[in-house]
Amino acid sequence: MHGSFRATLPMRIIALHNASAGSQTHDGVELASRLVRGGHEVVRVVKRLDELERALHEERCDLVVVSGGDGTVGKAALAVLGTTIPIAIVPSGTANDLARSVGVDGDLDALVAKWPTFATRGLDAALATWSIEVADGAPTVLARRHVFECFGYGAVCEAMEEASAANEADPPADVGEKLARDRATIRRSPGEGESRS
Repeated sequence: MHGSFRATLPMRIIALHNASAGSQTHDGVELASRLVRGGHEVVRVVKRLDELERALHEERCDLVVVSGGDGTVGKAALAVLGTTIPIAIVPSGTANDLARSVGVDGDLDALVAKWPTFATRGLDAALATWSIEVADGAPTVLARRHVFECFGYGAVCEAMEEASAANEADPPADVGEKLARDRATIRRSPGEGESRS
């Protein structure tokens, strides 16, 4: 969906909110309150992809608001893939690469004020397929997944899983510490052909 988006107020909004994104404290009640103050009707606030999918099936909405980081934005994009429902990003993650790539930045209230007339931008989705070749040479598909920003495999994925587990076991004090830990984990990851076991 590209071009201008014109909506009548109030817009009916389903909000996907990731309270654990980034390093700041934020909650779904505050998000909904600020959306209502901006003149919109919040029909549901959800926390998970399955809840968003159910809400999209059960409720009529004009806009999906996504408060979180790149992972949360990717989940919302997956949920609306193939529909005409736009998403509005409220960047609250650590990196916010997807938000930056489409020019979204700023305070929530300023973003909300722009939504009735914002220009939409497309978000490309790639379909990544993981497969193996079996003895007869025919590939066996192991998984298919839409990706919106990037994907990795091998040692990179293993290092990211290790970093996530370490951060869950011993939460970092702030974003700077988290990034430093993640970088250190990736630097320790083995080179090509080495084993992590």
